[in-house]
Amino acid sequence: MNKYIKFGLIGLVVLLAGYMLGRWTSGHEEVPKQSQKKEILAEVEDWTCSMHPQIHQSEPGKCPICGMDLIPVTKVDDEDQNSGVVSLSSSDIRLGNVETSKVTYRDSQKEISLQGKVAADERKVYSQTAHFTGRIEALNINFTGEYVRAGQVIASIYSPELFTAQEELLESINFKDSNPVLYESARTKLKRWKLDDDQINQIIQSGKAIEDFPVKADVNGYAIRKYVNLLDHVMEGDPMYEIANLSSVWVLFDAYESDLLWIKKGDLVEFEIYSLPGKVFSGKVQFIDPVVNPQTRTVSIRVEVPNVNFLLKPEMFVSGRLSTKLGGDQTLSVPKSAVMWTGKRSIVYVKQPGSDFKFSMREVVLGPSLGNEYVVEEGLKDGEEIVTNGAFTVDAATQLARKKSMMNETEISGDGLHHHGDHVPGSGQRQQNMDASEKEKSELPEPEGIIPNGFKKQLQDVYDTYLMIKDALVASDADKAKKGAENLNNALTQVDMTLVKGRDHLYWMDRLNGMQEVAKTIVNHIQLDGQRKAFSGLTTELLKGIKYFGLIDEKIYYQYCPMAFDSKGEYWMSREEEIRNPYFGDEMLSCGSVEEIIEFKN
Repeated sequence: MNKYIKFGLIGLVVLLAGYMLGRWTSGHEEVPKQSQKKEILAEVEDWTCSMHPQIHQSEPGKCPICGMDLIPVTKVDDEDQNSGVVSLSSSDIRLGNVETSKVTYRDSQKEISLQGKVAADERKVYSQTAHFTGRIEALNINFTGEYVRAGQVIASIYSPELFTAQEELLESINFKDSNPVLYESARTKLKRWKLDDDQINQIIQSGKAIEDFPVKADVNGYAIRKYVNLLDHVMEGDPMYEIANLSSVWVLFDAYESDLLWIKKGDLVEFEIYSLPGKVFSGKVQFIDPVVNPQTRTVSIRVEVPNVNFLLKPEMFVSGRLSTKLGGDQTLSVPKSAVMWTGKRSIVYVKQPGSDFKFSMREVVLGPSLGNEYVVEEGLKDGEEIVTNGAFTVDAATQLARKKSMMNETEISGDGLHHHGDHVPGSGQRQQNMDASEKEKSELPEPEGIIPNGFKKQLQDVYDTYLMIKDALVASDADKAKKGAENLNNALTQVDMTLVKGRDHLYWMDRLNGMQEVAKTIVNHIQLDGQRKAFSGLTTELLKGIKYFGLIDEKIYYQYCPMAFDSKGEYWMSREEEIRNPYFGDEMLSCGSVEEIIEFKN
């Protein structure tokens, strides 16, 4: 027994020793990490913003203009002073989260997300017309949605002309042998009114003309529209019903014009129906609309699918995926995070061979988008290493070193002035957009007449619903954005366009069509990216209308973000001067600036 006690005490001592050693080791591991971070921060004396390099602070924090994290200012090595290379310290690399990766050849594959809805096959939609003039005495199909079989009696019509033609047939029977031409002429006359041989023979056998003549359905299908009611008078050729054969249907997707390069006839599209979760349908692209919708900048893509068990119903919303790749050889591609836009130029930063801390700017020519990547047509070679994360950190260091950068096409001279027509830092796409805005402002026509306050008030309601959509996008709430777009459609239908005449009326019609198309796009999209792209078009159309017709006692802050849509820049309207960016939400809520203040006083 003493032996076991002895072994137990030894084991307990070993366990305690291991525990104490672990505590001592773990405690000493934290010290280097914490002290290393303090040492890195202590090395930095100046902090700036990658988008606004005029900002300088003595400690890290947020940019007071756009809210982005400040980055450390890099000191330029003397050996790189007169070259296009910028050197970063190891602390700059770590604090700026600068990451690199190699450029390689690979297949250009892309998955495209599509939104659309189910529609009846236009080739299988039939207009059931009245084949003779008369009064409807009976209707057997009384509401839409009823199934109709070919040959089924769907109505009865009293037709004086048809009644007379039947009597002529009965009379011609007496002269069938002596004057067969008269008999055949009487039969042919009835056939031209879509009477078949069985109906004609029935008249002959009964020896009596039918007063209320039955109308038979020409095709199988569902009655999707009803144009007539009991005792209505119809003329020959008037539509009575619209009948659709839904054994197969079309699925119409909206594809952005930027994705058209990737879509071709025969591509397989998989899609899901919002109201049928868990079921996946598929079909091939049968047709690509040759015309781009000018308001939504989308093209209709048609997929034909069999409608098994009639699960697919016209007007159902669908969400689709199309996986495709460009033909030909493999291509070079780079992550989107590596590319910076200046409006006219696309640039990346290339790591210098043999150094982990030196980078140089390189202009590239980009091809199609691959989702999270771009195809590179010119400017890079296989195997070169580029900055894929923290490119703005490197560019900010380059700007502060007065070298070629995103905002400076050439280096800045020692006097601090730009030469050879260089861009001023902070301009780029924003300046181009401002130039376009000024041009548009100068080309905006003047109203032909006096705009009534009643019309302005209704336009004010439209603006209010626009702000609902904007606030929903600020909050990154796709459902509220959809609801706001539905309210926008309602507000647009409430505008009494008869209050404006002549050219003013036509100008409003142009704006109305554009806004209705955009609102439709926002409603159909369940993803924020699609809603935000459509919101950009809504801003353009509504602003034109507001500047043309005016509002009552309103102040609008016209605001701009240079980072929206891959740094191409985008605008929006707000009642508040405070920047609340609808294109990023919480990620960059305060990124932007007020470009114009528009005031209306009654």
